[in-house]
Amino acid sequence: MIRFAKKEDYTDIKKLWSLSFPEDPRFTEYFFENEFDFKNTLLYEEEKSIVSMLQRIYYTMPVERENRNLNFTYLYGCCTHPTYRNRGLFRQLLEKSHAFDRADGKDAAILIPANVNLFSFYEHLGFKKMFYVGDKNFDYVEDCIEIRQAKKEDIPSMMLLYDSIVIPHIQRRENYFKKQIRFYEKTGGKVFVCESGFAFVYNDGEKTECTELIAKDFETEKKFCYSIMKAMGTQKLHMCKPAYARPFGMIYPHKDIKIKKSYMNLMFN
Repeated sequence: MIRFAKKEDYTDIKKLWSLSFPEDPRFTEYFFENEFDFKNTLLYEEEKSIVSMLQRIYYTMPVERENRNLNFTYLYGCCTHPTYRNRGLFRQLLEKSHAFDRADGKDAAILIPANVNLFSFYEHLGFKKMFYVGDKNFDYVEDCIEIRQAKKEDIPSMMLLYDSIVIPHIQRRENYFKKQIRFYEKTGGKVFVCESGFAFVYNDGEKTECTELIAKDFETEKKFCYSIMKAMGTQKLHMCKPAYARPFGMIYPHKDIKIKKSYMNLMFN
């Protein structure tokens, strides 16, 4: 049986989530305390057990030349209990989610595969690559600029910088940035700003990962990365930014969408 979650499902949902995504317990606790929504959680129940599920989170993408927004359902936390895999249950769950989208007039469903191998899995389910990022590795150089940790007062300038991206991109509003800054602070990350850039950063003890860095130009980007490494006490940094270099996310269109490549990130990925 496919249905939306109820409050009494909370323990079983969290148990399946922790089984499927055991990498970072801090993230699990944060997500369920701050972002989890029963109304957006679609379940597959069999023999009174929750065996597959997904979250439905809603985003938009402005299309300037068409003077409108595309409305997307971001599918998140997609998982099936190991015992029930390879039985087509998740496909049924996905088809039900698509039916809700079409009834609501959504333009598409989008998602970010958890690893490279899952791109082919979702292609078999009708998804296509659409969202891309760029990657770059940096070794520390003593060529730094002034940076500091972001505050809520920095959000307007962060929004302006993000909106200046020339690549089509998922829309972010002020509340989005507030949530992301709080999320990084609560889960061990840091959010840095410089005069004309911002960056979301993690250090897991082995490497420093800049999940997203946006700066006004390449020279600022380099010096910002060196400055982040100095602040984090590391000699190496892996950085992601808006670019058309590496497939990152996928789309299942319900309507004709002319955009072929675009950018999304910081979607609790």
